[in-house]
Amino acid sequence: MKHLIIVFLILCMVSCNHKKSTDPTYNAITKIDSIEVLFYNSLFESFLTVDCDEMVYFPEKVDTLDVILEDGSYLPKESTILKSVITDKNVLYAIEQELDSMQPLDWNYIDARMKCFIYCADNQIDTLCIHAYSNFAIYNNRYVRFSNKLLYLLRKNCGFYRWIGTDMMQYFNELNDPTFVRETITNRWGQKYKK
Repeated sequence: MKHLIIVFLILCMVSCNHKKSTDPTYNAITKIDSIEVLFYNSLFESFLTVDCDEMVYFPEKVDTLDVILEDGSYLPKESTILKSVITDKNVLYAIEQELDSMQPLDWNYIDARMKCFIYCADNQIDTLCIHAYSNFAIYNNRYVRFSNKLLYLLRKNCGFYRWIGTDMMQYFNELNDPTFVRETITNRWGQKYKK
């Protein structure tokens, strides 16, 4: 009888832990408090590279972002840097796991399109500056390679995909990677992309 009670208690503990890990309302424990993300509202090529320090948010440029002109186009007509803050603990936990698996990279070039300020519980602020079209970044002044899943988590949760047409999404490696599950992406024109 004593053995049955012990087995029953073990099964209860295992099932409770499984429920926590699969429950979308479960708040994971993470050392990250929030992530502030600066990103461009469009894809663009440039003859000159964009340095990480050049990515600065100017709120006054964002005021007209969703103004529709008579010809159906949107303002502003040039690329604008937007700012978003990720605070969902489950998302932050998943991002933290991917940050921990980044690999050092022998590289010395960056053409920045996204910059993240990672605010940690110990008051440390880490920085992650992401290259335009690859999985290369500068993380706390070191060049690194990171996963498609990390790129997806950051782009999805900061609102980046909202600004991209589905015709371009097919070229985003992180949206076509079969190694992890993704939600359907919907942009601001109502177009949906799911691979």
